[in-house]
Amino acid sequence: MTRQEFIVTLREGLRKLPPEEIVAATEFYEEYFDEVLESGEKTEEEILDELGNPKRIAAQIRADYAARLLDGDETLLGEKPTTKKKLSAAWWVI
Repeated sequence: MTRQEFIVTLREGLRKLPPEEIVAATEFYEEYFDEVLESGEKTEEEILDELGNPKRIAAQIRADYAARLLDGDETLLGEKPTTKKKLSAAWWVI
């Protein structure tokens, strides 16, 4: 797997999240690759080995997002969470 394939697979795993969440996650990993490669600490292959499966990372990001919804994170909702929104968040976890 290459860096580009990693990012594409991550993005695909996050496709049901709001666009701003997808952008934030992919930018985070792009910046991580850039910083580590520029420092010369690791090769692209070593970074990919360290990070692991992008599908698993996407699943964790989705679970974290759902947990934030369930906790009533108003930065995600723009308002107080309703029961319907909390139930919807539970489906993210499942």
